[in-house]
Amino acid sequence: MLILISQTGEFYIGEIQIMDVKWTNHQVIRSALKLQRGQKLNPFEFKQALVRVWDLGLFDDIKVLGSLRKDTLDLLLVFKEAPRIKKFEVKGAKQVKGKTLLDTLNKVFKNKPATERNLFAMRKLIEDIYKKKGFLNAKVEYEVGEPDKMGEAVIKFRIEEGEKFKVGFIDFKGNLAYSSNTLKKILHTKEYRWYLRFTDWYIFKEDRWQEDLRRVENFYHNHGYPDAKVDSFSVFPLEKGFMGIVIHVSEGERYKFGDVEFSGNQVFDNKTLEERFKSIVFKRP
Repeated sequence: MLILISQTGEFYIGEIQIMDVKWTNHQVIRSALKLQRGQKLNPFEFKQALVRVWDLGLFDDIKVLGSLRKDTLDLLLVFKEAPRIKKFEVKGAKQVKGKTLLDTLNKVFKNKPATERNLFAMRKLIEDIYKKKGFLNAKVEYEVGEPDKMGEAVIKFRIEEGEKFKVGFIDFKGNLAYSSNTLKKILHTKEYRWYLRFTDWYIFKEDRWQEDLRRVENFYHNHGYPDAKVDSFSVFPLEKGFMGIVIHVSEGERYKFGDVEFSGNQVFDNKTLEERFKSIVFKRP
C-alpha cells in the first residue's frame, strides 16, 4: 500500500476516484472508506479508511495518489483487484485423494477472492495435509487462470508428492505425569531401529497413527486423567528420508475416588458391594 500525499498543512477531501476495479461494486469500496467530499483530511482517519478497504480481502495492492488544488486534495485510488475463485483443479495427487484436497479447499476458500495471501494459504493447507501423512517434501505450485467476464478464475494446483518419510524420532511435549519413553511404548508406530527393518512399524501410516493418538488419550483416561487430550502433533524432516514427530498433550488434573455410598441395594449389603467395588475399581486411580 503506497500513499503519496503530503501530511503537512490542512487539506480537505475533494474528488475520490477509483481505478482498475472491474468486478467489485464501487459502492462497496466507498462504504468501507467512509470518506466524504469536503471532509477535513485527518491522517489517522485516512489510514483507518484504507485499512477498512484492505480488510475487505478483495485486493492485492492499493495505491493512493493525490492532486492538490489550493486546500483541496483530490484522491485517486488505484487497486490491484483479485479474481474470484470459480473452482479448483488438482493434478499429481496420488497418495492423497484429489477429492479430499478439493473438498478441503472448497470448505475453507469457496467463494473467496484469489488474493496472493489466500493463494499462499491454499498452498500451505495442501502441504500441511501431505506433511501429516508423512510426505514432508511435497511441492505444491499453483496457477491462476484467466478471469472470465464475471471476474471468476480457475485455480490449478500441481503437486509433486515426493517420497514418504520413515519415523526416526518420536517425542512428547506437555507430559509431566508420564515420561516420553512410557508413552512411546503405548504407540504401535515405532521409531526406526535396525531390528525393525523387516517390519512396517516405523512406516508412517495415517490410520495407525490416528489410532495411536487415541491410545495415548485412553491411557491417560484410564489412569485418572479424564480431561487429558492430544492437542496436536507436528512433524519435521531428519536425515536420509526420516522424520521426527512431536506430540503435544494436555494432561489436566488427576482425579481420585472419594467416599463411596450405595442406596437401593437389598440383595447385597453395603460391605459386600464396597469390597467388590474396591477389588475392581481401586486397582486404577
